[in-house]
Amino acid sequence: MKLNLYLTQEKELKIQQDLILRAKNTNIINCYIYDEDDFYVNITGMTVYFMVKEQPSDDDDNAKIDIEITDFSDSQNGQVDIELSDTDTEDLEGNYVYEIKIKDTENKIYTIAEGNICFQRSISGI
Repeated sequence: MKLNLYLTQEKELKIQQDLILRAKNTNIINCYIYDEDDFYVNITGMTVYFMVKEQPSDDDDNAKIDIEITDFSDSQNGQVDIELSDTDTEDLEGNYVYEIKIKDTENKIYTIAEGNICFQRSISGI
């Protein structure tokens, strides 16, 4: 799964993106981060956060998934892969909400994607 995300919200960019993933499976979300001029952002030294909750109002301590990423696939070209293991998704089935944030080297935090996320059961149940 590939997501094109924007570091800035100067343009009217749609950060609402719904996702469908498999429960009890390893899922990799390939994210490419751009600036307002559609150039890749060098994300070296930045931190990406991925969180899944039952409801947006739930306390962060009760998040179903809470991942912090500082090791990137290709930081100079804005690529970060968010990998959810089968153990991350084993107890998730149904609809949740998610958010992806990035903290830049000046400690500014941007929400670059959010939306509904559905974890579907595999046909085989494995």
